[in-house]
Amino acid sequence: MLNIITAEQRLNEKKGHKLVVCGPSGVGKTSLARTLDPSKTLFMDLEAGDAAIEGVAIDVIRPRTWQECRDFAVFLGGPNPALTPDQPYSVVEYEKVTQMYGDAIAMMQKYDSIFVDSITVAGRLCFQYCYGHPD
Repeated sequence: MLNIITAEQRLNEKKGHKLVVCGPSGVGKTSLARTLDPSKTLFMDLEAGDAAIEGVAIDVIRPRTWQECRDFAVFLGGPNPALTPDQPYSVVEYEKVTQMYGDAIAMMQKYDSIFVDSITVAGRLCFQYCYGHPD
C-alpha cells in the first residue's frame, strides 16, 4: 500500500549525512573514528586494521567476505521489494539475514554512525566475488 507522508511526518523524519573521506594512506582517515561518540558508533573493520581506534570502547563488525558485506547492507537498509526472491537485497534475503542476526531496527537503534574502513577493501571483496561468479 502506498501511503501519503504528510509534511509534518516528513519534517520529523530522522535525517543523516553520508560522508566519504578520501586521501593517501597514513593521513588519518581511520583516526577520524575517534572524533565520533564511541557509544553510538559501529566500526566496520574490513582491513583488520583497527589500530587507529585501539583503546577506544567502540563496537566493531568484521565482515571477511562480500556475502557478509551484502548481508550487512540488506540488514541495515532493508529489502528492496522490487527484486525477485533469488536476488541479493530481496525480501527473501532480508528475512534470511534477520533470522541469522535478529531484528535490525532494534539492534541498530544504538548507533548514530557507521564507520566503514575501508570502502576500497569492500570493492576488492566485491570484485573477488564477481570473478568467482561469472553470472
